[in-house]
Amino acid sequence: KACQKLEEENESLSKIKSDAQSQAIKIALINKVSNIFSESLDLPKILNSALNELLTIFGAFRVYYAEFEGGKFHPKAMQGNSFTYPETIEFDEKTLDTIKNKQISITNKLEEYICAKRFEKPVLRIIVPVFHLNNLKGILTLLSHKKREIEEEREILEAISSQFANAIVRSELYEKNTKTVKELKAALQELKETQIQLIN
Repeated sequence: KACQKLEEENESLSKIKSDAQSQAIKIALINKVSNIFSESLDLPKILNSALNELLTIFGAFRVYYAEFEGGKFHPKAMQGNSFTYPETIEFDEKTLDTIKNKQISITNKLEEYICAKRFEKPVLRIIVPVFHLNNLKGILTLLSHKKREIEEEREILEAISSQFANAIVRSELYEKNTKTVKELKAALQELKETQIQLIN
């Protein structure tokens, strides 16, 4: 009995150790991507760096971000195998419902999106919706030839999605503020010139 109890405790400790290591890896990956987002306000730079990291983390052959605007998805940045996307892409109703319900879509597909060129064999397609508050900003799509369960990585994808949304909004606000400052400087210059003309 004592040996059996020791074996059970050993198994329990091994599981705890494995879970702790898994959690540490998740946190490290999330921190790595978080650092990318905090290094810059340049959206293209942020997108490309983060997508490159996702490509490596998930062993994907292609990763891209598509902005949601006007009811359609517009690919904006991509890493991995070179591919030319159309200006807009659309997904089937089931995938759209999953995205709009703020859920990650994980499927094996022959077609990446509606009217896409078919793959030779099914590909793992992971679509992560990127929401800011309740506003769909876009999607992160990962494509992989590797068949695997990603339930453990779902947390990572959700955290990265949230950080992506915040980085996008921060970048948009920065661009808006920069534009406003330029407009105010131009207006101030115009006022100064008018003031000089009135004085003379």
